[in-house]
Amino acid sequence: APFRAILRERAAALKGNGSSNAPWGPSRVSSAILYFGCKRRDEDHLYRDEMSDWDCTLHLAYSREHKHKVYVQDLMRKKNNAEALASAIIDGKGSVYVCGGTSMGTAVMEAVIDALEARLKDRAQAEKFVQQMHDGGMYVQELWS
Repeated sequence: APFRAILRERAAALKGNGSSNAPWGPSRVSSAILYFGCKRRDEDHLYRDEMSDWDCTLHLAYSREHKHKVYVQDLMRKKNNAEALASAIIDGKGSVYVCGGTSMGTAVMEAVIDALEARLKDRAQAEKFVQQMHDGGMYVQELWS
C-alpha cells in the first residue's frame, strides 16, 4: 500500500492526461516491475483488483499458499527475473523501492545484489552499485520490524 500512490500516478500519466511533453506525461514514464508479496491472496492482497490498471510487469508471491513458502526475493532470484531486474537497474537506470519488514528488506537487497552480481561478474561491484543507488536516492526502503 505505501507505494500504491506512485503506481497510480504512473498509470494516470501513461493514460496521457496532459501534454505528452509534460513533466509527468506518458513520454517521461519508464517501465516498471512490481514484486508484491503477502501471505494469502484472499486475505491479504488488498489491491489485487486495482493492480491490473497499473501497467507494470507484476510478480506475485503468496507465502502461505504453497507447501514451500515463496517470497518476493525468491521470485527476484529466478534467472529470467534476475536478468530483467539487472537490465532495468543498469541499462534502464532504474530505481528500487522496497516496503515491508526489516528482514524482508534485507533479503530483497541481497536478491538485488545477486542479480547485479550475475550481470557485473563481481560481488563487490554489485554491492558498491547498490550503495551508490542508495546514496543517490535510487534505492529507497520503507521498513518496519
